[in-house]
Amino acid sequence: MARKSDRFGATQGLGSILEQEKRRIYDDATPAKREAFLEAERAREVYRAWNTVCARTREGQHVCGLHFVPETRELVVYVDGSSWVNELTVLREIIRARMEACGVRVSALVFKLSRKGYEAPRAASSAANKVKSSPCAGLPRAELSSADVAAIDARVSHIKDESLQRALKSAMGAGLSLDKTRKSTK
Repeated sequence: MARKSDRFGATQGLGSILEQEKRRIYDDATPAKREAFLEAERAREVYRAWNTVCARTREGQHVCGLHFVPETRELVVYVDGSSWVNELTVLREIIRARMEACGVRVSALVFKLSRKGYEAPRAASSAANKVKSSPCAGLPRAELSSADVAAIDARVSHIKDESLQRALKSAMGAGLSLDKTRKSTK
């Protein structure tokens, strides 16, 4: 319990008070309980990275639930349609790379069809929620120069996972090509 002098000292924000309380609980815990706390923190970081990468995307609107398996570091993602299972499976390595850029590494993303009754709530249909068509849709993509390809290779060379490296090269190349196409059509 906080002493009167502690409570009436300098003004503190709620975040610092919560951090102090979390530290107090952690310090008083048994080693097994401490490990459980740390595991919960790691899982929370995985969910936070997923939300940073996917929550406001078109694909993210079809996610019904997440389950992190700490033993294998797999993130199981439940979606509301088999076509979304397929689409997210195609995007798996890009999503993993973006999560890794947020500081979280998962060994695998597993996409599964959710059970009936657990579908994601549909967003209200309005002009604000509709995806705008790209001004470059249907246009041929600009070719990348050898210097562009070399720059992309240099940026992903530190990534050890070859499939992740290939996926990033592909995504970065497509983005750069689209940027060049947009600039040439202005």
